[in-house]
Amino acid sequence: MKNLILHIGHSKCGSTSLQKFFGLNFQKKYISRNGETFIYAEIGPNGKILSKLSLDINGYMPMGSELKFDHPELKKILGSLEEKFEETDNLILSSEGWSNHNIITPYVKKAFESQSYKVKIFMVTRPQIEFLNSGWWQWGVWEYKLVENWVKSHSDNVNFLSRLNQWSIINNVEQINLCDISQDIFKSFLKSYSIEVEDISMPESSNIGTNIDLLRHIYNRKDFYRRTVHDPRIEFKLNEVLNLKRMDMPFVIDFDLSKKVLIKNQASNKSLIEMMKWPDKNLEQENIEKYLNVNYYESHNVEDIKDILKEDEGSKIFNDKVIDLYEKFFQ
Repeated sequence: MKNLILHIGHSKCGSTSLQKFFGLNFQKKYISRNGETFIYAEIGPNGKILSKLSLDINGYMPMGSELKFDHPELKKILGSLEEKFEETDNLILSSEGWSNHNIITPYVKKAFESQSYKVKIFMVTRPQIEFLNSGWWQWGVWEYKLVENWVKSHSDNVNFLSRLNQWSIINNVEQINLCDISQDIFKSFLKSYSIEVEDISMPESSNIGTNIDLLRHIYNRKDFYRRTVHDPRIEFKLNEVLNLKRMDMPFVIDFDLSKKVLIKNQASNKSLIEMMKWPDKNLEQENIEKYLNVNYYESHNVEDIKDILKEDEGSKIFNDKVIDLYEKFFQ
């Protein structure tokens, strides 16, 4: 094994779709037209390679690797990868958790640097305000009453540059690739590692939200469904079973909040933009503005959360359908 390619997230940036893409195409050794071989694997929390990806099951929900870098045998686990995949040029692993703040400790640095293979990093980001708005609907609304409190409590966690740069202190990290979620993240990954393909399977769009009707339904019955900030599984499962139309979630962050976040991250975002590759030039300038222009969201229509989550008489048919399905398949 020559290279370990790590997809490190970021969360809310198409990781589930990328993991599905990896599993669809690289679960078995893939030979690029240039002769390079690639394979995707998942590692359990105990450090063992999962023998069979859950991707074999229709309706698969990718989990990625669950290996924690504070594992007491991290060096040994990383070393076992080279032996396990000695006949493969490139091993691909994926976990959103590997972009967490302060994940690269001296212990982790030493464990990686003790390996003979090179490490290559792939990360996807999105403009901070869009990340926070999407994050509100996945996490914040289940824990906070006010979106202002959610944004203020998480505004220190959206410096994507610092999350990415911590990997650069590891001596055998040879390459860091970064793209924005507005790009085709599947093709961006392939291009980053010169993977020449003839027949490739593509999952659905990488930048989709849940269904607002379903979210409203679950929110008003969160005790019944046991939906919490840390456990969104029932929402994902119902979305899949009902085959509901996914959509961009309502925008709920007001201009003053968005401006403060962008001002705080403007300097780091300039460096972040310099690292990005933009295969689709038509989308480049507008999305750069979302990172750098502190007044970009001034004219955005901000919707009222209470109005969005309020049910009316027209919701009854939908609500009854979801409850019937839940009781039939999930109880």
